[in-house]
Amino acid sequence: LGNGDFVLVKVLFECFADFTIKNKHGVSALDLIKTCPNFATKMEEVNLTEKVLGKQLDEMIIQKAKNGDLTLFEIDIERGELVYPHLHDHFMRRTSQGHSILHEAVRHGHQTFVEEAIKRFPTLVFTADSSGETPLHVGAKLKNHHPVVETLLQLTQEWVNKFRAENGHLFLGALPWRQRNSEGDTPLHEALHSSNYEMAKKLVQIDSELCSFENNAGETPLHILARCSTYSSAMVKLLMNQNENVVYKR
Repeated sequence: LGNGDFVLVKVLFECFADFTIKNKHGVSALDLIKTCPNFATKMEEVNLTEKVLGKQLDEMIIQKAKNGDLTLFEIDIERGELVYPHLHDHFMRRTSQGHSILHEAVRHGHQTFVEEAIKRFPTLVFTADSSGETPLHVGAKLKNHHPVVETLLQLTQEWVNKFRAENGHLFLGALPWRQRNSEGDTPLHEALHSSNYEMAKKLVQIDSELCSFENNAGETPLHILARCSTYSSAMVKLLMNQNENVVYKR
């Protein structure tokens, strides 16, 4: 808000970030919004710009993401900028289902494209589609030991740490691995549902509290493991060791 970056503000709204967290001066983002006389107008301008340009460019951009086409990130040497410079201003554009280029690249297993997309547009790791699924939810549904998953997790954690270092705890309420889809499932729920154990282990290492999160049906990750997976005793112990009370839930 202070820098006039209303696109990022829109991203935070979509990620359900906590706007009541205060900075060292005792001022919250919500306080700043209340003192911004043209806030509603600026947000509407962002929405309108995305809608107008999205109709012309969505299909081309998303198709390149599906194909892992790295020409989307090519640099025009003479001008020293991207061949498709409009991406810098409108990288949050989505499909009708709310999928970003990162959602599509992860779903189709394009590791290098994922790296480039996050490097250039890091806030994409926070975005959720119309079903509330982040790129981490999408990655959780891939097969075990998929290289895209490791890359996605590593870069997501790196950028979350950078954002938190720069903005305090502004992103605490929107940690990508804690976000829930329309069923209330976190990426950990999804990983266990798909028997993606390697991703499940890394998610627990990143945030052990995920083991206690319940979905809309009242199921913890341990319930999902018991119901849907061909599990090992090691995985059961990993989930139980973080919080033994999960055994008694539901």
